Amino acid sequence: MDLRGLLSIPYLLEAEAVETEPGQWLVRLAYPELPGCTAEGRVVEDALSELERRASSRRFPESRCSHPTRCGPFRIWDCRTASPLCCKA
Repeated sequence: MDLRGLLSIPYLLEAEAVETEPGQWLVRLAYPELPGCTAEGRVVEDALSELERRASSRRFPESRCSHPTRCGPFRIWDCRTASPLCCKA
């Protein structure tokens, strides 16, 4: 799968608002298909930006491939198995 394909995968977004103190709310967001991809914040936009940053780092933990002549310059990762898609015969 190419980069465009990986970026177009729709993930289920879980969201909840939690009252931490009377009148004080916290937003919790998660992509349950991507382990560890959770974020929280007082402003939903900030939490969503952080969630997207974490999801990107989970899907693409390394941006460079060690075999550029065989795979091209960028390593693409399978976010479901946390293994590289490149360098496979």
